[in-house]
Amino acid sequence: MKKLKRSGWVRFSKISMLAVLLLGIALSSDSYAAAVSEEGEKVYTAADIKITDAQRKAAEAFYRGKTIQWVTYAQMDGSTGMMLRILMKYFPKYIPGNPRMGSAQVLVGGGGLVSANYLYNRGARDGTEMGQISGGTHRAYIFKRKGVEFDLNKFTWIADYLSQNYRLIMTRKGIGVDTIEQLLKASRVNMGVMEVGHNFYNEMRLGVYLLGIKFNIIPAYSAGEQDLALERGEIDGKVDAAATFMTQKQNWIEQGKVVIQWQTEPTRFSKVPNVPTILELAKKYANPPLGPKDLALMQTNWDLGRYARYLAMPPGVPIERVLAIQEAVGKMTEDKEFQEEFSRLTGFEPKFTPGHILLETFQRLSDQPKEILDFWLKLSGPEPLPKR
Repeated sequence: MKKLKRSGWVRFSKISMLAVLLLGIALSSDSYAAAVSEEGEKVYTAADIKITDAQRKAAEAFYRGKTIQWVTYAQMDGSTGMMLRILMKYFPKYIPGNPRMGSAQVLVGGGGLVSANYLYNRGARDGTEMGQISGGTHRAYIFKRKGVEFDLNKFTWIADYLSQNYRLIMTRKGIGVDTIEQLLKASRVNMGVMEVGHNFYNEMRLGVYLLGIKFNIIPAYSAGEQDLALERGEIDGKVDAAATFMTQKQNWIEQGKVVIQWQTEPTRFSKVPNVPTILELAKKYANPPLGPKDLALMQTNWDLGRYARYLAMPPGVPIERVLAIQEAVGKMTEDKEFQEEFSRLTGFEPKFTPGHILLETFQRLSDQPKEILDFWLKLSGPEPLPKR
């Protein structure tokens, strides 16, 4: 494995280093699946940020009387902008020194690259400028797309503030594919999705490749149109975000409208504990059996689609300010009032993942062989998939 790249503030513990190394080594062993599964639906808290009293006091002295400016890739009248407004409302009281929240500079373009490039190259490096980073930013870097003007591994990653992106693959109940065994034998199953390359599309294609399921994926429906088409019987199934589905459409299960065939992360989502994961199904039904390349492909798919809402600062921010800001995000997401308002206004549940976990994820992606990354691009594209 390549030497880990890191910014000046990152300090991996021996345990963190060992975990990253084991993930890479395990690609060639049967212990890989078990090692990934042990990650679980990890719940991180502010206590996971190891900041000393001296560092907290130094951050307090710096931030007292300061103003934190924001950069975002999305218009403020949309859902992402709403999330930022809520963050800016609750964030100050948890930052030592209680700094003011300044304005949000909206830099739209390039799928988030314009704002990411600005933050990395021109943002203030003293801890007074933060940014919302698009979930597509790390993909652009990993696949060396035009317009990237930053090193993903040198950003000062603060946190992700949404829950892990569990997704559910579901089919209409009563059409002859109510079990995974029936689904495996079905000659054609029409599945709706928004577009080729969407995360939901990729999850279905992974099922096609690993399990041999004959999904006919139709990339022509908006989210609302998919729901209507499924209820009308125009399509046989779809994919949905687990957190959103279990909050807004759980009655579909109770009313017997759908069967959830599998969920997409390596571990089960707590709200649907009886639904198997794609990893479990692939270990049982894949023919030929799973090999190291299959596992690497799955890991790549998880890492590329797992996190969606990042907070970051430019490189070089002093360590005590980074840790104080990270701890503040953790404390904010534990605030019951914040949780209620965030969920009510956005439809999502806030959840804290600290910056060093994001960096480990991005480093795994950076270290994946080109062969695996190229194959993932085929998975997310329109061409027929090769046989295993």
